[in-house]
Amino acid sequence: MSIKESHEIASIRYVIQLARTKGPDAIRKLVKLLDSKNEAIQLKAAEALLDRGFGKPAQTINVSENPLERVEELSDAELQQRLRRLEREGAADGTATPPPSTH
Repeated sequence: MSIKESHEIASIRYVIQLARTKGPDAIRKLVKLLDSKNEAIQLKAAEALLDRGFGKPAQTINVSENPLERVEELSDAELQQRLRRLEREGAADGTATPPPSTH
């Protein structure tokens, strides 16, 4: 293991320990924010507490218009058309990710 990797691991451990130490204070703060006069703050605090207490709700992801359709059966043109549509949808809802690096 390199010195750089050792430092990165030590930094990660420090952040984890810090988060665990300050976790109860953060939860108390969220509980106080539930009484905020600002409803948007109340909502965010409630969501954060629920997510931590019960976990985030499951999300359904539609990966294909036709679940029986196999990617191998699509032509290059169909694949490119689907990719462009997915990129547009991702850009529209803010979930677009850059293409993977080729190196």
